Amino acid sequence: MQKRVLLFDQDQDYALALASRLKELGVEPFVVTDRDQAVARLTWDHCDLVCVDVDMQTGRGLAFCEYLTWNIDTRNVPVIVLTSRSQPADILRCCDFRPHFVRKSSNCWRDLESLVHRFWPQLASV
Repeated sequence: MQKRVLLFDQDQDYALALASRLKELGVEPFVVTDRDQAVARLTWDHCDLVCVDVDMQTGRGLAFCEYLTWNIDTRNVPVIVLTSRSQPADILRCCDFRPHFVRKSSNCWRDLESLVHRFWPQLASV
């Protein structure tokens, strides 16, 4: 069965670029730009992995991570936090939600691909 990844980022262009790369790996990505879309997608489609930007203008990225942690249907779904933050307090706050981290940088795709392969070693490399 094809793996599904939810990409939740207000920067739709950035998320679509990551989605394109994920498709090349054989993953089915879903791009959403707000919390309501994200919750709806998780309600109707099983996702095997969630990538969420915690640096959104609404400031709701961390709240969404908390939602994932406490929701019985999503608490075991791996989370990758996409962030440009580097302050220790920000990272410690995110650690409450057991995520993996990928910094938004020129190495973002390399780091994300590495984590995806750690979860699903059977996927092809791009």
